[in-house]
Amino acid sequence: MRIRSAGLFVLLISLGSFSSFAQNTPAPQALADSLTLDECIRYALKNQPYVQQALVDQEIAERDIKIGLSGWYPQISATGNYQHYLKLPVIILPNFTDPTQPPNIIRNGLKNTSNALFQADQTLFSNSLLLATKAQRYVRQQGVQNVETNKINATVDVSKAFYDILTNLQQVNIIRENIGRLEKQLKDAKAQYENGLVDKTDFKRATIALANSKADLKRIQELLKFKYASLKELMGYPSEAPIKLSYD
Repeated sequence: MRIRSAGLFVLLISLGSFSSFAQNTPAPQALADSLTLDECIRYALKNQPYVQQALVDQEIAERDIKIGLSGWYPQISATGNYQHYLKLPVIILPNFTDPTQPPNIIRNGLKNTSNALFQADQTLFSNSLLLATKAQRYVRQQGVQNVETNKINATVDVSKAFYDILTNLQQVNIIRENIGRLEKQLKDAKAQYENGLVDKTDFKRATIALANSKADLKRIQELLKFKYASLKELMGYPSEAPIKLSYD
């Protein structure tokens, strides 16, 4: 029972320290300049919630190990008791010598009493403690692997999102160039149609091609908004802050 009480006390201290850590941890700040892939990955490894949670889990596991092994340490306990009677208890006995007289009143006990107990225990052998001692290496290894796995996943996910956005940005540039060319073709087709050099088919074909390109541009621009939001979420980047990417 004393070992459990000590473990519970340490656990409460651990939870309190984690609560204080969470309250004192500043919110991630947005970066003003454009970000390269390496900067995005470094930012994600520092601020992504999954990575941070893995680090917290690793710290919790380390504290659990310390709690589990605390049973090997000497356990010291002390208890004390003090009693003070304002009035001592009394015993009323009949007057056996002269029954006609009032009964005898006898006060019993001490007005002040106290006692103290000090106890020290040392565990010499315990199957559960031996098991905890052997398991600590595997628990630590699991925590390290969990952190590394989340870091790898964050790196891969951010890299995919980064290059996906760059691909769409390149598509936007290509479509804009195509729109400029189609607008010129439409202008030429309209002039030729008005001068009677060509029929209306070429003019309509150019109009439809330009409308399709503008629709594609609008679709990719809307898709980019979603992909930027997804990248911010993967990085742990503030959703309301603007972000600009650069590629060397």
